[in-house]
Amino acid sequence: MFYMYMADTGLAYIKRCFGITWKWPGVVLKLGFLACVYVGSVTSASFAWSLGDLGYGAMAWINVVVIVLLAKPALRVLRDYEKQRKAGLDPVFDAVTAKVDGADFWVQDSVSTPVEELR
Repeated sequence: MFYMYMADTGLAYIKRCFGITWKWPGVVLKLGFLACVYVGSVTSASFAWSLGDLGYGAMAWINVVVIVLLAKPALRVLRDYEKQRKAGLDPVFDAVTAKVDGADFWVQDSVSTPVEELR
């Protein structure tokens, strides 16, 4: 189940980054997962472990793509962190200053609580 969650979350991020609105990649992933669960339950244990390895490999490849896509926003956040440290401040994550898209929770939090109050 963990592999399914990680693969689905990674796939959702990839779809968001590229603006993909197709539903079929998620459906294919879920159907493939269900097929592996069924086949794994009616076959030998060694084959079930092989299916688990296949699921782990699929999740890993999706995560590699997501890590590559996250490199640019992560470096922007790191630069903002280092800038705050050089200014002698206790660094606080601010999605607007770091120009991180899709960080709705932190954007709403920073709007309701001024950054100066957090420091």
